[in-house]
Amino acid sequence: MTRNQKSAKKRSSVLLPAAVFILAVALLTALTLILRNRGAGESAPAEETSAGPDAFYYSTLPAKGKELYTAILDAALAFESTTPVLLRSYDANDLPDVLTALEANRPELFYVDFSSCELQSDLLKSRLSIGYLAGKDEIVTMQMNVEAVAAAASAFIGGKGSSFEKEVTLHDFLIGLCSFSSRRSPFSGTVYGALVEKSADGEGYAKAMQFLLRRNGVSSILVRGEVLSSGGERKPHVWDLVRLGNAWYHLDASWDDADAGFSGEEPVFHAYFNLSDEEISSDHVLPGLPGLPAAEEGGDYFTVLSLRPATLEELRDTAVGRMREVLDSGGAFFEIAPSFDCDEESVRIRMLEAVELLRREGRSLRSLVRVFSSVPGKNIFSIQVYPGETALPPVS
Repeated sequence: MTRNQKSAKKRSSVLLPAAVFILAVALLTALTLILRNRGAGESAPAEETSAGPDAFYYSTLPAKGKELYTAILDAALAFESTTPVLLRSYDANDLPDVLTALEANRPELFYVDFSSCELQSDLLKSRLSIGYLAGKDEIVTMQMNVEAVAAAASAFIGGKGSSFEKEVTLHDFLIGLCSFSSRRSPFSGTVYGALVEKSADGEGYAKAMQFLLRRNGVSSILVRGEVLSSGGERKPHVWDLVRLGNAWYHLDASWDDADAGFSGEEPVFHAYFNLSDEEISSDHVLPGLPGLPAAEEGGDYFTVLSLRPATLEELRDTAVGRMREVLDSGGAFFEIAPSFDCDEESVRIRMLEAVELLRREGRSLRSLVRVFSSVPGKNIFSIQVYPGETALPPVS
């Protein structure tokens, strides 16, 4: 019983509501501080226990692994050097799967040095030490920089309502911002490397896409698989599975980034945008992870936007519509994926026909196009057009 409850009844009846109000304010303030310490946009680890797609890797862990996962997550969000003592014994074999799940499920933990985390355990209890790639003050600044770029990406979405439109916008934003680098650096495989340093490897692209998609209400899962080189060699690679409605699709933003050394505007490719399991398996190797959603056909960029003409005449007519859209938006590139086999010269002839039709409409266009294959062997072509006000490119 409190001191106020021991005082006169009349006095306690007056003070009790005030005490309850003060307690409620105190609890609300404490909760606010806790959420702030988690970082902007962070959710409580309780959400990790849901069956939602964002908790895929968490759901693959056994009960003791989930307990360790949550302890590490709590500590990392608060920048603690160690987790609390866990009244459970772990061994070295328990740790890799937990760290892999946490890193794949939480791209915002870009500042954690997962490779330096160490487990200390005996027969009754365990604790994990956590390494960081920077000090707390620096990390907070880095988080703010990531959030600023992410907010800019969201602003590009504007009034676009469908998840597909959001995905296209975020995909193109990231590719326009970031350059691919195979050089390994502390942040090359993170959302910070992709969004702030503007240089990342495939893992950095995938985590940045995951981060941006989730911020804008689109679910995604990080996929750790392999890719096949031209010589048949397998190499580790990371990309995304994206959920649109009830369907899942593969998205590999890093393989859509040309970085081809164009002067001025760079083309953005969509050859690896929303592919099925079968489609992406032509040069990607799926991890075979139990429970990983199967990706369906029919959601790719070219099918959804009706950019798969079936005849040469349809190829020309489809190009006319796309050229109008590109010119109206101030761009210079577009892609097209004929559903029949054709070569670059056949495509170039139909593109020039489309240019002439638009010139007759009064469009200011040079009788010049550039055609090149986006991805060898995939029958996808990128087209560059030249508005009349633009000087002719130098002849190489």
